[in-house]
Amino acid sequence: MKNSKSFSVLFWANKSKATVNGLVPLYARVTVDSKRAEISLKKKLNPKKWDPRSGFMKGSGDEVRITNKYINEVGNNLFEIYVGLSRCDRPVTAEAIKDKIPWPGRFTGTQQNAAGSIR
Repeated sequence: MKNSKSFSVLFWANKSKATVNGLVPLYARVTVDSKRAEISLKKKLNPKKWDPRSGFMKGSGDEVRITNKYINEVGNNLFEIYVGLSRCDRPVTAEAIKDKIPWPGRFTGTQQNAAGSIR
């Protein structure tokens, strides 16, 4: 009997929560067996540079390069959490993955300034 679960991560910019200066928050949606958990990545970005199909920012420059690197790191960390839960015979759910994220620091990588933009 096969005991595998479907797992995916989608990165998206929540345009409905745009700030006054036009920046939008970045989220990760973890899905395991059709059950979702949304995770705020505490990053804000310019929606004009966001490519929803690829889940990355488009263009060039430091902001784009740093943000895309951060998205890769987050995706890798979420996958490592998924694999770790699978190996330990623990229940693997989207919420369980979200709960394993190291709080309050969340993910390592890019820092955010007080205004909420990436530096």
